[in-house]
Amino acid sequence: MMEDRNRWPTIYDNYLNYTNRYDKEGMINVTGDYLPLQAAVLNDDVSNVSITGNVGALERELLLEFGNSNPRINSLNPRELACLPIGLTEILRVQITDDHREYWKLTADITNKLDSDTLGIPENILNVFELLVALVLATPTVPRSRDRWSENWVQSRILEKSSILASYSGFPILEAFLKAICDEYVKMNGYVKPGKILETHSGPIPENNLCTSVGGFLYHIENEMADPDLADRLEMMRERVADLYDWDSGEVYGTDGLSGLRNSWLHGKEAAKAENGVILNYICLLIWETVAKKVDM
Repeated sequence: MMEDRNRWPTIYDNYLNYTNRYDKEGMINVTGDYLPLQAAVLNDDVSNVSITGNVGALERELLLEFGNSNPRINSLNPRELACLPIGLTEILRVQITDDHREYWKLTADITNKLDSDTLGIPENILNVFELLVALVLATPTVPRSRDRWSENWVQSRILEKSSILASYSGFPILEAFLKAICDEYVKMNGYVKPGKILETHSGPIPENNLCTSVGGFLYHIENEMADPDLADRLEMMRERVADLYDWDSGEVYGTDGLSGLRNSWLHGKEAAKAENGVILNYICLLIWETVAKKVDM
């Protein structure tokens, strides 16, 4: 059984304090209504979409991976880890932090330790999730060779463009992951199974009809499949995503929300790492939700 403690409320309060205090106490100058990475996303500022690694007094006080009295991410229990994406999406408005990186790595590691049957997700989807984490975390390197198409040049080129590769692969990976969770209702090709109905933000999709909207699958999971605890977490996650993009929370699953982002990414937009982070946070939340339920059994 899981140990009887819950540090999540304190962790979440710290994350909220981080975003609330950042405009006056943060390392990056804030002008206007939006925090640094949020402003870059909303303004399509490609030069600033990878704001990350700025560490000052506020980070050391409130984030988890800088010691002090805060627990480290690898010390959290599965139930706490299932809640963490809510807070990580909140602080994504500022920058990508060590808390994000350590959490995504820890989640990828747990998928290697547990078999696909335990998680209820096909192995090939877990493998490409791990690849997505690697792409988001990759650090560009300067090629040692100037010869185009040499092995070193190719490797450096892939690392240089890793965030773009993550943008093109992120939504299909999330979509595949959500289809696997909804496997009682949909086939992996997106068609609703005979005798089933998929409830979506835009209305029900009847049997033998196609759904390719991540928002549609998330809506169905939150409203039709989730237990009360998971439904609450998904609602809070939806509110944090709405804050990041300055949307109404009721539109996050609609065509003006995540589905609109999917279309812009797959038609050539160079996406921000913040947006890749939203995808990873959704996947990680659902992975740890499954792990937590196994621990509770």
